[in-house]
Amino acid sequence: ASQYLRVLDANGGNGGNGGNGGTTSVVLATGGVVTINLFPGTTGPLSAIAATANGGNGGNGGVASGSNPEGGNGGTGGNGGTAGVGILGTVTFNGLNVVGQSSGQAILVQANGGGGGKGGDANSGIGQAGGGGFAGAGAGVNLTLGSTAVPATIRTSGNFAHGALVQSVGGGGGDGGVGAGFFTEGGAGAAGGNGGPVEVHALSPSVTTTGSTSVIATGSNSNTLLAQSIGGGGGSGGDTNSVAIGFSVAIGGNGGLGGNGGTVRVNLGQGIFASTSRLGGSGILAQSIGGSGGSGGSATSVGSSIFAMTIGGDGNAGGSGGPVSVTNDALITTWGDHAAGVQVQSIGGGGGKGGA
Repeated sequence: ASQYLRVLDANGGNGGNGGNGGTTSVVLATGGVVTINLFPGTTGPLSAIAATANGGNGGNGGVASGSNPEGGNGGTGGNGGTAGVGILGTVTFNGLNVVGQSSGQAILVQANGGGGGKGGDANSGIGQAGGGGFAGAGAGVNLTLGSTAVPATIRTSGNFAHGALVQSVGGGGGDGGVGAGFFTEGGAGAAGGNGGPVEVHALSPSVTTTGSTSVIATGSNSNTLLAQSIGGGGGSGGDTNSVAIGFSVAIGGNGGLGGNGGTVRVNLGQGIFASTSRLGGSGILAQSIGGSGGSGGSATSVGSSIFAMTIGGDGNAGGSGGPVSVTNDALITTWGDHAAGVQVQSIGGGGGKGGA
């Protein structure tokens, strides 16, 4: 009987999806005190109080080889959960004055989306590399300082030692896999996740004898309050490297869309917000920033052939910045160069570069 040798295709498996973040909440009760002192040699950034609810990253797609390989797709990143912090006491964060190193912040509130997994490569033959996994979205975060009955007190020192960082960032889209063969296409980059809504409220007692809510940052490059919603960057399209055997075709993968920034709202009642260093730092910095669009993959062909075609992948659009508002009834003071009292920004992401 005749026997045949059959070359089987080898397809890569898809990456697993990242898990979603849960719900986190921290309340420093009336009269509570938290003090953190960073010692020399400590590596930042660190926080005195942190509530984070971040999604997990998606897994990478499997690599494939054979006559008609298909790389596995990257897994989807998990969405952020919800995170909230309420302060009715005193938080002190003493960081370090090390050039080029961030100390951290007294308070961190964060709910970021997980990144998408990378698409699997396709090696040899007529192949298609796997696409990147979609990113998870950032979720809602909230910080409340003080109340109408009790003030909050925040003090920080050290380089890049912010009073509070309140942040929701979409995950980055997964990159497409790389193709290699004589007729191959790179995987597409996936879209970045959207940033979630960010809310900050500062309240003070109506009776002035009980004191006012205050945030004072004395270190260089330190903001009293930084509120951000940022879209994740789109994944890059996969490159292709074709080897000519009579003819060859190489097509780069397209980049992914950038995620959009979310809504940022800051509402400050009567109180004091002061950044006192001469070396940078702002009073209030509120931002919604769109993620950058992913770049297209490049396409190259090597060797000699009768027919060779290379097509670079398309770059994709950046995300949009969202609405940002700051309502202020507080005293805000800054000192030094480039030290804005209140800086409000809505910034669109840059478009991705086309593949060569």
